[in-house]
Amino acid sequence: MKLVINECTETAVSGQQNRTIQKSGNTRKQYHPI
Repeated sequence: MKLVINECTETAVSGQQNRTIQKSGNTRKQYHPI
């Protein structure tokens, strides 16, 4: 059970990081529309 919980936590954390990267990527595209 602990392993499953850890995997879920890691997925949630990576999801937050991916959202942050997407937001920063969108911001960069606005500054540099290429």
